Amino acid sequence: LSRLHRSPKAFIVKANEALLGSFDKRSFISVIYAILDTDSGKVLMVRAGHCPPLLVSRHKGSYVRPKGMGIGLGLGDVFSSSIEEEAIQLHKGDVLVLYTDGVTEARCGDEEFGYERLMESVLQAREQPAIEIKEHVLGAVKAFTEQQASHDDLTLVILKWRGNSNGQQVEVS
Repeated sequence: LSRLHRSPKAFIVKANEALLGSFDKRSFISVIYAILDTDSGKVLMVRAGHCPPLLVSRHKGSYVRPKGMGIGLGLGDVFSSSIEEEAIQLHKGDVLVLYTDGVTEARCGDEEFGYERLMESVLQAREQPAIEIKEHVLGAVKAFTEQQASHDDLTLVILKWRGNSNGQQVEVS
């Protein structure tokens, strides 16, 4: 579908149509679909019921929350009108974090790691290469949970924009 639909919104709408009858009515798929222009640093994204990406830019963090319901939760116009496409312009040194809820919902007793700890962890390591930011965040989650086994997946993608300098412009880990 990505070859047929260059717009993230069009892709997600068509994915919803294609998958709607494939799982039971109590199930859905959450997803973020983003396209990064590696020349300009522009990211075009949609969020279909998934955790909001974290953007750390100029020493400040914020969660990017384009609206959107999970795949399988709506039909036709209901689903399509719920999906919002958002553009983000990355600047040199910016970090974009994509993750699953296993990161923010990692537990120690009754307390979750949460969005604030995730942001604090990325802010602490933001000057490091992408792979070191990833290791720092995973280390923070493990320390918080006191090394207990996770009950959910911990998926973490770190994208660090290096700007329009010569050579590689983006680091992904």
